[in-house]
Amino acid sequence: MKRLILVLLMILLIGFYSFSQEREGKLRVEVVKLKYIKSSMVRNLLFPLLSKEGMLFDSPDGTAIIIKDYPEIVEKCLAMIKDLDVKPFDLLFTIQLVLGSESERENIDKTLQDDSAIKEIKNLLRYNSFSLLDTKVVRITEGKEVLIMMGKENELELYLKPRLVREDKSELIMIAINLKKIEKEEKVIPPSKISKILISTEISVKPGERTVVGVSRMDKGEKGLIFIISGKVIG
Repeated sequence: MKRLILVLLMILLIGFYSFSQEREGKLRVEVVKLKYIKSSMVRNLLFPLLSKEGMLFDSPDGTAIIIKDYPEIVEKCLAMIKDLDVKPFDLLFTIQLVLGSESERENIDKTLQDDSAIKEIKNLLRYNSFSLLDTKVVRITEGKEVLIMMGKENELELYLKPRLVREDKSELIMIAINLKKIEKEEKVIPPSKISKILISTEISVKPGERTVVGVSRMDKGEKGLIFIISGKVIG
């Protein structure tokens, strides 16, 4: 009820402010309720479309935008909002952290023996042993961000922020990734936590494909933390 009253007040203000302009040329007013995006996200995109007489007003809570302009310009604005105000997709990611080692004796976890990504890494790097450190399956809405803890003792902090890009009937998932190792600083009282960035990057993956994001060398290069990810669109 409060939202409706606010929107009506905004319409009245617009009508009062531009009464003289309406006498010179018939302007159209549209109140657009937004479902998935905030008005601030579209305001800057709509503004260049307006005529000199055009105006935009946001509702106080950002759930609606009021457009006032000539009918043909209002139609262009409505078409743009229709393209932008769409339900975001959910993405499902499977993340693996694998510890590689230059040990002289080959030792590969049974779960990794037939893994094509591990075979590729083995050919490129000098690692002979591979052990699965942790696996996580996480569901994220595109455009949102998530922070999860990984590792045997939750010593690894992983930040992910994905977005879906569609071009010419093809899809790509762009992912901002930041992996940190959290360590305790024992020299201070009380002990505090410090973090070391292991991997920080943005990658693109095709839905359904597994990708080796990177390798963070450890123990003077004799070991490496291998980050593998796959993602798919689930709706």
